[in-house]
Amino acid sequence: MPELLPLRVAGLALVKTPGALVRGLWSLLRTVGGLGALTLWDLVLVLINNVTFKRRVGSVIPPGLPGHNGVWPEFVPPTPSDSRSPCPVLNAMANHGILPRNGRDIPLDVLAKKIDQTCNVSPTVTRSVNAALESNFGRRIIDLGDLCSPNVIEHEASLTREDFYFQPDVSKPSASLCKRLLAQAGDRPTLSAADFSRFASIRRAESKAHNPHFYMTLGHKLFGSANCAVLYEVFGGRVDDIEVMLLEERFRDGWEPRCRGRMGFTNAQFHLRTLQIELGIKSVKADPFSDAAAVEPRPERS
Repeated sequence: MPELLPLRVAGLALVKTPGALVRGLWSLLRTVGGLGALTLWDLVLVLINNVTFKRRVGSVIPPGLPGHNGVWPEFVPPTPSDSRSPCPVLNAMANHGILPRNGRDIPLDVLAKKIDQTCNVSPTVTRSVNAALESNFGRRIIDLGDLCSPNVIEHEASLTREDFYFQPDVSKPSASLCKRLLAQAGDRPTLSAADFSRFASIRRAESKAHNPHFYMTLGHKLFGSANCAVLYEVFGGRVDDIEVMLLEERFRDGWEPRCRGRMGFTNAQFHLRTLQIELGIKSVKADPFSDAAAVEPRPERS
């Protein structure tokens, strides 16, 4: 009877709600338990790094793997049909054939393993990255170009890419921005954490001032600082290494990861360095004559 419909709906809600609550609670417990296990695992790796000898120079990457003793597979620039990301390191891995050269159909497990081997980062780092990618894209196989999706991994105020508003193809580096980042070191051979924070401060101010579609969440800010942490730790902040990586998206001959811990660059190191760089970012005024002011706007994002 129609007059009983609200009661039936209420009854179904009462029956279904406990099940939904149980499933939600179980999902929460699994998440918390997974984070706890990952954190414990990472702390063990930190301990091992601190009580064992670092990997020898020339053997940071084990024998038999690409990059051992600084010898990298042939560099081949991408073709127009190849898929590339906003991440210069992933692009370089594809350009050297460590990842599929076309940048397509890469299982996340393969991506994690190759990053571990190439950059000497711990599996706890790549496990966290893979979880974020799977959560964002809802699948375990991706193209590098998927990472160009606006405001997912890609974000405004990048230190090496123009904002989407000015350059929709964020897979391509901006030579001007890359050179400005490198110039932060002045006469020094390395970029410091403070250098990355300073240029990030400038880029955020420029983007906010000149990009009418500026959008940046806390997550985007932390991701940007995390990218800086990689350049600081994995590349040691060395200008000669970073210059080739950013402008040509290849590994310089003789380069190997500067983080030489036996268990690799851990989540703890990664998060602490990211936090240091993020906390060093200040609110500054944009230079009205900066590059961003002179870039011709492109079509609005759909």
